[in-house]
Amino acid sequence: MRKLLSLSILLLITLVSYAQQVKVSPTLEKGMRKTYVTEIVTEVQGQKPITLQTETQYEVTDVTPDGYTVTITVTKADFNHDINSIASRVLTLSTEMMKGVASSCATDKDGQIVKLLNYEDIRSASEKMLDDLLKEVPLPQGMSADALKQQILKNITEESLLKTTQMNTGIMGLNGKTITSGMEEEYTLDQGIKMKRTYKVNPDGSILATGVLGMTMDELKNMVISQLEKANPAQAESIKGQIDAVIANMNLEVTENSTYTFAPDGWVDTLQSEVSTQGMGAKTVVRSTVRLSK
Repeated sequence: MRKLLSLSILLLITLVSYAQQVKVSPTLEKGMRKTYVTEIVTEVQGQKPITLQTETQYEVTDVTPDGYTVTITVTKADFNHDINSIASRVLTLSTEMMKGVASSCATDKDGQIVKLLNYEDIRSASEKMLDDLLKEVPLPQGMSADALKQQILKNITEESLLKTTQMNTGIMGLNGKTITSGMEEEYTLDQGIKMKRTYKVNPDGSILATGVLGMTMDELKNMVISQLEKANPAQAESIKGQIDAVIANMNLEVTENSTYTFAPDGWVDTLQSEVSTQGMGAKTVVRSTVRLSK
């Protein structure tokens, strides 16, 4: 009887552990296409919400000995916003410029992105986008558009773009990962903000990712100085002596909550996400809903 009881307990523990672990490995076959519709609502404190709707196509264009080639293309983009807002104009231009630009990625056999195959094309499109954006955005005093452009382009490296593609919340972001409840990982947002993400596997097989700011005071100081040096080196130098007070006044808080559900073939079916950033008395909330349409 004791052996039977012990076996039952062991079996129960095994089943519970299995239920809290998911390997994300979608089916990929050459010629496969997936189309996702996304709605993003950006709320900047004191401004009207900006709504962006896009359609993005994922196509498996080749099979390789180590995995696959997947091409990602934004095919449609529609906006609903106050065109007089600087944030609206920036979002509109950046999306319009990237529409139709195909990102070709090499993946492993589980669909995890391991390399960008057309980095030069992406960088060229980014450079063109910057030229148009810098005509719309007020520049820091004493900073020329060309100088700011070159500083930004220094950070658009193949390595940084790959890392952003791998870690950003997105359709292919979990591919190749074995997710267990309580699993943690660190990642970095585009602005250099370091985050810590914790996963939970829900009973229905969906996955919840919760992210919070994961930076020490020194890391936060270095990030602020780095961002200022890109925009205005003179101001960055003058503020170094006051950096502790600046950090205290920032009161920076960043949170992310994202829920993934999956189709029978392992591809993401829906992705709902909310990222909230608060600092210097201002708050920005970005809510997005992504769904598989075909």
